[in-house]
Amino acid sequence: SKEVERNKRTMEQLEEQKSLAGVNQQIIGDNNDLLCELAKSEETVDKLQQTCYELDMSKEVQRSKTTMEQLEEEKNLVEINKRIVEENNDLLLRLAKSEETIDKLQKTCYELDTSRDEAQHKTEAALNELELANINLSKEVERYKTTMEQLEEQNNLVEVNQ
Repeated sequence: SKEVERNKRTMEQLEEQKSLAGVNQQIIGDNNDLLCELAKSEETVDKLQQTCYELDMSKEVQRSKTTMEQLEEEKNLVEINKRIVEENNDLLLRLAKSEETIDKLQKTCYELDTSRDEAQHKTEAALNELELANINLSKEVERYKTTMEQLEEQNNLVEVNQ
């Protein structure tokens, strides 16, 4: 009955591990979603660098012209700069969101590590209990064999006496 109890506990621990594996699968799915968000944020950074380059180029054009045509172009450049500033603001907002995504990814990685460690400890405990149960079972088998041998010897003696 102690063996049955140990086996029940072992089965319960294995069920817990199965449940933890489901949680781990969910966390892995969440991590995949967060990785997609991170890839989008890298595109945002590329766009931000491109708009900064455009801004630098427009400033260079401003410095090089001094005529009426230059004044007209400057007027257009102001509009371009406004658009670039608006795009930069949008990109900065996206970048802020990507930092939140990174924080979430780090948190889920920590949760995954914790869950994995917990599952590993429970697995080790279950294996230790199983090993102990096997040792006890081996002892019981040896006792049974010894008892059977003794009974066989007694049976042979009874037959000889008859």
